[in-house]
Amino acid sequence: MHNTRLKKRLSFSRRIWGGGFGWLAVALLFPASSFAQALRLGPLDIDAKARTEAVYTTNVEQERESEATADREDVYFVVGLDLIGTALVQPRTELKLETGIAIEKHLNRDDLDNSENPFGSFRAASKTEIGRATVINAEAHYEKTAESEDDSYDLPSRTRATPDGGTETVSINRKKRKVHDAFGYSADGAWNWKRLSLNGGYQVESERYEEEEDQVDDQDESTLTFGAILELTSILSLTYDYENTKTETPNVEDDWEGWEETQTVGLDLTVYESDLATFTYTLALEKEDQQDEEGDWEPLHGFSLNGDILDRPRFNLSYSMSYDYEEDPEEDDIGFTYDVRASHQITESIKHSLSLTREPYDTLGSTEDTDNTTYAYDLIFSDLFIKNLELGISASYEIDEPMGPDAGDTETERTTIYGLRLAHSRQVTERIEQRLAYTYDLEDSNLEEELLEEHRIVLTYEYTF
Repeated sequence: MHNTRLKKRLSFSRRIWGGGFGWLAVALLFPASSFAQALRLGPLDIDAKARTEAVYTTNVEQERESEATADREDVYFVVGLDLIGTALVQPRTELKLETGIAIEKHLNRDDLDNSENPFGSFRAASKTEIGRATVINAEAHYEKTAESEDDSYDLPSRTRATPDGGTETVSINRKKRKVHDAFGYSADGAWNWKRLSLNGGYQVESERYEEEEDQVDDQDESTLTFGAILELTSILSLTYDYENTKTETPNVEDDWEGWEETQTVGLDLTVYESDLATFTYTLALEKEDQQDEEGDWEPLHGFSLNGDILDRPRFNLSYSMSYDYEEDPEEDDIGFTYDVRASHQITESIKHSLSLTREPYDTLGSTEDTDNTTYAYDLIFSDLFIKNLELGISASYEIDEPMGPDAGDTETERTTIYGLRLAHSRQVTERIEQRLAYTYDLEDSNLEEELLEEHRIVLTYEYTF
């Protein structure tokens, strides 16, 4: 059954770069004279930033050597322009417009040039406040982007749908640059009166992929939501949530397309609340209907616990824990997750942090697909040797142990990721900022024979109008 959810990606990822060699030369040689001051268009006050970049990378698509079908080493240039406009349309309504464009010119990988079809984004949003009790939001957006996307770990190979309605088995590709269009619109509102709060909204999201091999992931999704909260006492609330989602996959024949409706009626009880620990318990009834099948009301319950064990000016040790239980475990609805995080400001310019995240499979009846453990460490030096020179070091270790009846003889995946970043920024003029950064990323998985690594050097000039 098809139940994939669209990913809401409404901002440029770090894989969006632009280039245009002629524009780049002009911008680098004459940056101050190439731009005007901030603009005013009707009621809109427009802030603008223009950027130029020169990039060297040893792995332009972030893929392993055996996966590559073309040269991985590349030098490319960037030209980008971002505009942000705000306006007070009336005393209680604010309008915001955002748009950007990025063009890239590659020296080695001509197939990645986007001069004729540049990346870009557009977003228009409004917010209206009626008194202190009502807020109405509306938004429309479009984005064309190329992103380096991690595939989630499941098994050494995975099965996906094909346009003719069949299936095919493909090996896991850890990261792959995918060009796609994302567009949609939404409207929502909230209303409060004494102890009663109401909210509702409607949202439409669509994705279209450029490469034929990726077009099986094209998808349209519309979602209608409604919620209500009634505070019975200072610690007890009665809640109601409604969601109706319709999903369509235009390029996959005979795939399930239809709507899913979920209703939840529950009680939220704040058992204890303090800086050290906040414990909340939820007891509810949930009913899930599909287009061709009506569900039954099923009990569910869960709790959340979080707080700060230590909270000092230079040191913080915090934790959180959550548990959700549903009567039908076939849908992987039982889950238990906890994490512990510590951060320490060693000096004014040195900070490090350590975290542990666990999603244990066989704890309190959890039915998640994997038993997952992640350790992560980050160390940051700011103003290293000279002003505005920053060094960042990161390391993480993740263990994914397949669980459940489908795990079979599947090997546990152990992934180690290292990261290094050295960056310096300086203000060339009042409006021009220069940034030079070197990054190194390394991923080592026991299920892969090769390392996934990349060296990257980026020189950026950014002009603020």
